[in-house]
Amino acid sequence: IEFTASCPAQNNTASDVAMAAAQQLLADKKYTEAALAYTEIIKKAPNNVSAYTNRGVAYFKQNENVKALADFKKAEVLDPYNTSNLINAASVLYIMGKYKEAVVYADKAIAIDPKKSGAYEIKGKSHFLDKQYEAAISAYAFLTTDKIYQEDSYTIIAKSYSELGNVKTAIENYTEVLRMNPKNIP
Repeated sequence: IEFTASCPAQNNTASDVAMAAAQQLLADKKYTEAALAYTEIIKKAPNNVSAYTNRGVAYFKQNENVKALADFKKAEVLDPYNTSNLINAASVLYIMGKYKEAVVYADKAIAIDPKKSGAYEIKGKSHFLDKQYEAAISAYAFLTTDKIYQEDSYTIIAKSYSELGNVKTAIENYTEVLRMNPKNIP
């Protein structure tokens, strides 16, 4: 889950100061206080996308997923091209077990920015848990080139091939995982 950095205070207006203070509360992991601060900002500026996104993050961090999702969806209405917000919505839907909806949001982010690794990760995990193994393989294939996700990608691909009964390809992918990280050898 990503929060949106607010714009640096240009004129040191009351709204700039309030946003900076709320941002600091979020950064300090004071999620309840941050959510309240963003609520006050939203009351005064109901079209503030960053306030909705960041309040959604604060709610998410408090395991208030329904409220988080509502804020991410409101932020999407205000700015449908904010890929971080779309990935946030996909992440919450994934955690809620709404895999098909999570894929829809991940696909929206990918349509805007085809290189958004986080969207492919949520899409792949959602497909895997929804037992859509071929779709999971497809999503994770993109991530095999991303060093951050590479090992996990090959692992999920291997598990997917195993679930599909393709043992040979599963072993090839598990071998790739061991090549990348020999510490995984029991």
